[in-house]
Amino acid sequence: MSRRANQFNRKVKMQINKMMANLGAVETADLVKAIDAALIFADGSEEAARDHRLDAARMYVVLHDRIVSEGEDWWRWHKDNFARGKRDAQRLLAVGRAFDPEAAIERQRTKIRDSTAKHREASAKATYNATVCHLAAVRLVKTLERGLEKLDDKERSEFWNILREKWHGEIFAENANVDEVQGQRATAAH
Repeated sequence: MSRRANQFNRKVKMQINKMMANLGAVETADLVKAIDAALIFADGSEEAARDHRLDAARMYVVLHDRIVSEGEDWWRWHKDNFARGKRDAQRLLAVGRAFDPEAAIERQRTKIRDSTAKHREASAKATYNATVCHLAAVRLVKTLERGLEKLDDKERSEFWNILREKWHGEIFAENANVDEVQGQRATAAH
């Protein structure tokens, strides 16, 4: 990060710290900007992310209570003034209202990490299973191709008839239906 960007970040952080001292007196528009800035810092700075998110959560609770006390619909107001989604807003409110906000944020992070790990594991298993199925299908097709190459036309015809009988026409019925629908479309087009 450039020196100029570091200076700007320090200035913004100092302004946020001043606001944190007296949140009740901060203008609503300034509070929205400060929350956005704190969340941007939280997204971009792993070391200080927890502190920035805690600041944002505390400001968010003050803002929520202010907007609700003015009789506004909080979620409509939130949607009009923030780019972040409802789920993130609910997490911020939970952290900001928690008896121990630091423990609450750690629980949220652990839950998100565990959920992400489970999702990645399930995705990896699905990819592996699809790959295994694909490889098995490729092997089967190659084996069939080698076997069919050795048959003459009559033997090949007998093979397909046996296959049709064995599978009770299930596979071939699907293909026949596709061919039939395509034939109807071609007829209708003319």
